[in-house]
Amino acid sequence: MPDEMVDEMKRRKLILSILAFLLCAAPASAQTHLSDPSLTTAKKTRVVRIYLYRQANENRPEIPGRLVAVRRRIFDYEPLYGAMQALVTGAVEGDSKYGKDVVVSPFYDVDLISARVKNQTAEISFTHRLDQEEAPRRWEEDLLYSHFTEAVTRTAREFKGVKNVSICVNGIKDYTNLNRATQTKCPFEPSPAPPPRPVEPGEMWKIEIELNKTDAPTTVDGTRRLTVPVKRLVRAADYINETYKLLIAGETAAEREIGYSTSTFGARFVSLRVKGAKAIVHFTMPPGAKFPAGDKDAPSALRSAAYSAVFQFFVFDKIEVCLDGVSNFVEVAEKGAPPRPCEESE
Repeated sequence: MPDEMVDEMKRRKLILSILAFLLCAAPASAQTHLSDPSLTTAKKTRVVRIYLYRQANENRPEIPGRLVAVRRRIFDYEPLYGAMQALVTGAVEGDSKYGKDVVVSPFYDVDLISARVKNQTAEISFTHRLDQEEAPRRWEEDLLYSHFTEAVTRTAREFKGVKNVSICVNGIKDYTNLNRATQTKCPFEPSPAPPPRPVEPGEMWKIEIELNKTDAPTTVDGTRRLTVPVKRLVRAADYINETYKLLIAGETAAEREIGYSTSTFGARFVSLRVKGAKAIVHFTMPPGAKFPAGDKDAPSALRSAAYSAVFQFFVFDKIEVCLDGVSNFVEVAEKGAPPRPCEESE
C-alpha cells in the first residue's frame, strides 16, 4: 500500500476516533467532562446492527460459534461508514453483559480506509497492519477470514439500496489469496471520509433507559435480566444530561402499572468523564436514599442501568460506574468486599 494512503488512513482514524468519543457538547449543568470542548459538535445518530463472532459455549453444545448481530449507535450522515467503523472496533464490554457467551471481533489488526455506496454496491476498503503475505496466512490459520468477509457483507446489507458488496484489503480484491503474484487489484479507489453534520435546532433523539421489571426476561444462561430497556425522547443538544435525568426519574405511571420500577433507587447522576477509550460514570447516594432492604440485586441493577445509558451513545473499551467514589460498590454490598476507589488515573 502506498505510504500516502497509510498516512491518510491514520489521519482519518485519529480525527474520527476523537469525534466518536466527543459526540456532542453538554452544558455545565450536566457536569460532563470532555477532553477538548472545541471538538464537541453534536451529531444526529441512529442505531444499526453489526455482526460479530460469538465463540462456542463449552457448557452448551447446542450454542455453536457463529456470527451474531449486536447494536451500535452511529452518526447517520454516512451510516455505512459509521457501521464499518463500529465493526472494526469490534466487541465491547456490554456485548456480553446479559450472558456468559463471549463475543469477539472477527478482525485481526484491520483498519477502515473508506466505505460508500455507489451504484447499489457497497465499496469498502480496509488496510491490514501485517504485510500482505502474512495477513491472509494468519487469517487462514485462525479460520477468521471467512468470518471477516461475512461480517462485512451482512453488516453492509443491513442498509437499503445495497445489493452488492465489494471488499478490498491493502488494495487487493481477493485478499485471502495466498499467491501474491496472482492477486487482483481493488476495482475501486478509496473514497474520502464523510464530513460531520451539525445537529439541527430542536432535533430529538430516541434513546433507551433501563428499569426494573417484575417479569423481566431471562438471558441465554437462564438468569433473569436485571433491567429492561424502555424508550424515551431527548433533545440532541443536551442528550447526556437528559438521558440521565430520565433514568433518575424512573418509570411513568403507566409503566408502573405493568410492573416497571426504578433502577436507581434514589441515586443521583454526578458526572461522566471520558479518558481515552474509557468512560467513568459517577453517581452519588444522597442522605436518606438507600438500596431497598433485602433486594440483593439492587446495586447490580443501578450499575447495569448506568452502564447502558452511556453505552448506547459511545463505543468504549471500558465503562466504569462508580457510586460515591467506589468502583466495586456492587461487590461491597453483595460480598462485603473492601471498597476500591474509582480508577480515574488509568
